[in-house]
Amino acid sequence: MTKRKETAVKYRNTSGRYALLDELRGLDLVSMMLYHGCWDLVNLFGIQADWYYGLPGHLWQQSICWVFILLSGFCVQLGHHTLRRGAQVFGAGALVTAVTLLFMPEDRVIFGVLTLLGSAMLLTGLLEKPLRRIPPAAGFAISAVLFALTRNVSAGYLGFGSLRLWLPQTLYANYVTAYVGFYPLWFYSTDYFALLPWLFLF
Repeated sequence: MTKRKETAVKYRNTSGRYALLDELRGLDLVSMMLYHGCWDLVNLFGIQADWYYGLPGHLWQQSICWVFILLSGFCVQLGHHTLRRGAQVFGAGALVTAVTLLFMPEDRVIFGVLTLLGSAMLLTGLLEKPLRRIPPAAGFAISAVLFALTRNVSAGYLGFGSLRLWLPQTLYANYVTAYVGFYPLWFYSTDYFALLPWLFLF
């Protein structure tokens, strides 16, 4: 096979992978818009929908979050200027926080999904060289274990099921600890994605 043909085949394969990612992102965005449309119907128009705040609604919301964060992390390696893009996304998250605090304090967004994605991009950019030394399979396994272990830090413990290590309440102190994942009882945000556990899903 000539070099030109090899390049063409590689381009087609890469284009196919990119198309699949675009399709998944598109489906997730549609799902997100439908979910928020239901939120408007329930909270603004008073339509009764018990399922929305029950298990079905929770699973729907979680599926959107998981796919969105996973795809965002997967696509980081396909692009360039990770630190710059991370700073831009983090700035967008800060702008959302400022606007909601000024104009909608009752629905304020503090440490929302954009802040998480920007933070994850910045950390990935800073740690890019050592992270590339980790074999993909090992990195996936380590991330999965750490995600499972930190999934319930907001509830006060590490672990899952009956395996629980309760954390000291002094960790849940202020906005800085809330940014990491240890939010105090008085903390409130309508969209909250801390570094733990979501960084390990990114």
